Amino acid sequence: MLGYSPEYADLTGNPALLASLAAQTGGRALDTAEGSGPGPAAVFAHDLAAAPAAQPIWPWLTLAAARSPQPQMRGE
Repeated sequence: MLGYSPEYADLTGNPALLASLAAQTGGRALDTAEGSGPGPAAVFAHDLAAAPAAQPIWPWLTLAAARSPQPQMRGE
């Protein structure tokens, strides 16, 4: 039976590294203890702005035109 890799043996957090990563990426560090930062509930906050999702409409219009009944031309 194989044991776990030594990297899994260190179960302590690294708040300095997390704060550094948050500062570099525009994020924020969450404070798990009673402190100055937002707590663990901030993980579930829905405060992100929705990104616009523009989609072209021409494929749908082409499909609708192709599937619509065409008038029959009769030569009289």
